[in-house]
Amino acid sequence: ERIEKWYATNLPAVQLPAGATTESIHINEVRMGLTFPEELKASLARHDGLYTWTRGELLSVDGISAAWENWAQMIDEPSFENKAFNINGPNEFIQTFFFDKKWIPIDANGGGDGNLIDLNPGPKGIIGQILYHSHEIGPQGPKNPDYAAYLEEAADGLEAGDFIAE
Repeated sequence: ERIEKWYATNLPAVQLPAGATTESIHINEVRMGLTFPEELKASLARHDGLYTWTRGELLSVDGISAAWENWAQMIDEPSFENKAFNINGPNEFIQTFFFDKKWIPIDANGGGDGNLIDLNPGPKGIIGQILYHSHEIGPQGPKNPDYAAYLEEAADGLEAGDFIAE
């Protein structure tokens, strides 16, 4: 509601998209072999993505699936070594892979980077935590404990003027 209010007040020309159908969400879960967290399903059912997002684009349910498929195909290539590229050293909160098929892309900046929901955390991580993934150095984080906290951070940033959505 805070994000909707911010858009209505600050970017009234932006039409927030209609929600995804339960069927569309389910089809994409099956396609990816994953079960989306309930908070992600609720968010997608309310608004199916958003092109003018604080971090580039908030992915639609089809955008989530397409981004996931691109990463999954890349790591399945025999020549690709799916190892961590994290310059910050070992991180017990996340898996030591460049990409894991149990990560759900949620936004994209247009340059190959974005946030992910982690359904396969490291030994000290929690299921549903939010990671930031750089196409150059791999996963980092966790950045937020869950998707709801990710949206709260976005709302806080919009209201404080820290984020720009255009």
